[in-house]
Amino acid sequence: MKFSPAETSRFLDVFYQSRPVILSGFGCSRLELFRLPDDPDTVITLSEWESTGHLNRYRESEFFTETWKTIRPWMVEAPIAESWNPADQP
Repeated sequence: MKFSPAETSRFLDVFYQSRPVILSGFGCSRLELFRLPDDPDTVITLSEWESTGHLNRYRESEFFTETWKTIRPWMVEAPIAESWNPADQP
């Protein structure tokens, strides 16, 4: 997600306030935030979920909807979301 420079710190506040809620109530076992070294207004979140169902329930929750309504206007580019499955172990 790419934020306007004026809004990045607001996003970080929302992320760090929301993180414990997401980790404790939705089936999320890991939630990390990364920033690009050359562009600190671009952030990437990495999350691991117990199942696709848990992720979908989170995305459909009032908590997600309200948080997204808050942070989406701060973005200067359309966000990209991808889901990945672990690679098979040899």
